[in-house]
Amino acid sequence: MNSSVNEQLDIRKELETITDLPTLPHVIVQLMSYLDEPDVEFKRIAQIIQEDPPLVAQMLKIVNSGFYGLPNSIDDLHQALVILGLDEIQTIVFADSVYSIFYNIHENDFFDYQLFWQHSIGTARLGYALASLATLPQKRTVYTAGLLHDIGRLVIQLYFPEHYRHIFAIAHEHQLDLLTAEVSHLNFTHTEAGYWIAEKWNLPDTLKDVILNHHNLDEETITTNPINTFIHIANEFARLWGNTLEVTPVTISIENTELWHHITDTYPSLKSLQVKDLIQFVDLRMEEADAFVQKLKQTRTDE
Repeated sequence: MNSSVNEQLDIRKELETITDLPTLPHVIVQLMSYLDEPDVEFKRIAQIIQEDPPLVAQMLKIVNSGFYGLPNSIDDLHQALVILGLDEIQTIVFADSVYSIFYNIHENDFFDYQLFWQHSIGTARLGYALASLATLPQKRTVYTAGLLHDIGRLVIQLYFPEHYRHIFAIAHEHQLDLLTAEVSHLNFTHTEAGYWIAEKWNLPDTLKDVILNHHNLDEETITTNPINTFIHIANEFARLWGNTLEVTPVTISIENTELWHHITDTYPSLKSLQVKDLIQFVDLRMEEADAFVQKLKQTRTDE
């Protein structure tokens, strides 16, 4: 199952030789910084987004697409942003920008770009909802982290698609999760690939940490790293729900683990989610994510 050491080393070296690395659009950088502020105003968000005319057009196209059932066409960006709300604004900005960055990524029988976004947006929405329930001050950062936590999968798929094809085949053949298959084939994971591009983009340390460590959680970091904690939880629930690129089913749910008890002891308000409530809580966010990806897909199809 293991690739040769030389091949493993070549993967790292090849990443460092990439000269056409796409840059992160300025609008994302500005928006990430602004959304961390305590008092967010739609007027200021409109000023940021207006610096990117194609993004403005995409915002107006989505709000006028029929999904919102508006009686009249909207041509004012500020009004469109108020209708969309912060979650959908943030999702559109990130999805549109990342789509533009990775526009030449090739879908195939194992990598489903739409499913990638359903998982990312589902993780973001669920992480934000759980963080809100726990009254976490950094809940907006949790949302951003959810959108970006798996960005490394796009990096590997863009630059090493045949390696990734083999990773999915290994995962299927040996009934492994993708992270384990990545280690076995490349000795290099999507979390490391994500951290690599996050470094190149000079993302905030909090986001880089989640991108690198969202699969890792222990009792100590539940207290010391709440953002990673909520993305870890949301990611696990999204995978269990089936909103994932994983080729083998996830069968162990986090709420049945000792780790969940430590999480709910640290954030007691989460104890209000009994099993039935928790299932409904997760279902709602995953369904919202799927519906929103369909909106994005439809507006792109119409282009």
